[in-house]
Amino acid sequence: MLCKGLLSRTQDTLGSGSARAFYKGELINELLECCNLHQLRKLRIIFEDEAARRAHFKKVSVVAFRSLMADVGVRSSLIEDYVRCDKESDLISYDLLLNEAIQEKELRNLQAATNLFNEMDVSRRGCQTQTNTVNFTVNPVLV
Repeated sequence: MLCKGLLSRTQDTLGSGSARAFYKGELINELLECCNLHQLRKLRIIFEDEAARRAHFKKVSVVAFRSLMADVGVRSSLIEDYVRCDKESDLISYDLLLNEAIQEKELRNLQAATNLFNEMDVSRRGCQTQTNTVNFTVNPVLV
């Protein structure tokens, strides 16, 4: 009987952890689509201000979390799914979520800049000449 109860609680914990990870990934992806890097950093500052105003450490109220996420364009259904899986009390942690989103956005921006540079570097010399830059800026695909 004790083992059966322990097994059930373990399965519930694993299931909720799996759902939490899934919705966290979905929320990060949506933040990456809705926000540029500057907006994500600004959102983190807004969350930090909200947490400090309420004397909470890296946590905000669920109401504030919902409102701030909706303000940047995250779907309400996704916000609700995430809150349902991550809520420990009337507070929800934002720090790891936003840090991961910012890190991923920085990585994607770096990859985009690297790809752009590589497209411009037609001579494959690892540097840009004035001719390469001029030719690239008049490329009708980019204009």
